[in-house]
Amino acid sequence: MVKIDKKAQHVRTSDEALRDSELHQSLILKSIPIAMYAAEAYGDFGTLYVSENIEHITGFEAGKFIADNEFWSSRIHPEDKQKTLDETKEILSKKSFELEYRWKCADGSYHWFLDKAVLIAGESTEHKEIAGTRLDITDRKVVEQSLKTLVEMTASVTGVDFFRVLIRHMASCLDVKYAFASKCTNPSNKRVRTLAFWSKSKYEDNFEYDLEGTPCEKVISGELCRYDEKVTELFPADEDLKKFDAQSYLGIPINSREGKVIGHLAVFHDKPFTEISKHFPILQLFAIRAGSELERMSAEESLKLSNEQLFKKSKHEEIINSVIKSVHQSIDIQEVYENAVESLINNLEEVDKVSIYKVEGDEAVIKASRGTP
Repeated sequence: MVKIDKKAQHVRTSDEALRDSELHQSLILKSIPIAMYAAEAYGDFGTLYVSENIEHITGFEAGKFIADNEFWSSRIHPEDKQKTLDETKEILSKKSFELEYRWKCADGSYHWFLDKAVLIAGESTEHKEIAGTRLDITDRKVVEQSLKTLVEMTASVTGVDFFRVLIRHMASCLDVKYAFASKCTNPSNKRVRTLAFWSKSKYEDNFEYDLEGTPCEKVISGELCRYDEKVTELFPADEDLKKFDAQSYLGIPINSREGKVIGHLAVFHDKPFTEISKHFPILQLFAIRAGSELERMSAEESLKLSNEQLFKKSKHEEIINSVIKSVHQSIDIQEVYENAVESLINNLEEVDKVSIYKVEGDEAVIKASRGTP
């Protein structure tokens, strides 16, 4: 009896473990945007089975797909429909397919799906089935489209114009009213200046501000910072947030290729964030692109400064050589003075008058002069 009881207990334990495992699998499947299905491999490719989590993904119950053979195909986006149906039919010869298309969900919005399936062999065409999965890839497609649009919009612009286009597109993608980009203005990274600032439907003037007491302070320290609501209460010293009646905030550092923080991108809104996390990949792509442009601008400024210094050095040498040449034209000291001031007034820019003085005793006596005071 003891042995039988132990065996029965073992069976119950195994059954409970199996049920727990099946429950966990069921919960996992319901939480991810992928549905499994089986369909006929002929005619209208009617659905034979679809997992219950299809309702979570599309808003339609599984029975809707099974009851109507044309339900799936009828809601494919018109621009994708013919290509999708043609490639589905080719499964009889190719044995599998992998498709991407838009499908109209219950709320009226189109979602992108990655549809992957294989042909399950049967005795005849009528007995063959398709077994596959449909994965909602809308978020990935949004990122891809945003990046493509960004590349197209910024292909012909650089510098300040680039950042103006960037933050306007960023505000549009994230559906927020305010967006800006900044660069650090001192080695300690305690102060930044905006490169472009988008406010509702227009650009605002750029400005410089201290980071202390603002949510931007943590961003410049190297962290992605997100505050879904009540951001003004969390940062009461930030007067700009109050000015724009900000409720939510999201910021990401702009890094150099060496990983040093050189600025940041930020958005804020007059309403709480709801699904802002799905936009993190977009914001990260924008930050990488912004970092490249900010480094390019810095290199351009350094090159310009270097050229200016080189030009000044070259100009100074030219002036000195000209003066030396002019004074060598005569051995008369007064003519030397006259030739020197003549050469200087002709070569120096933004100079109205040049004079040469000689100290004689306690006085400085003017020896030659050109120009007007």
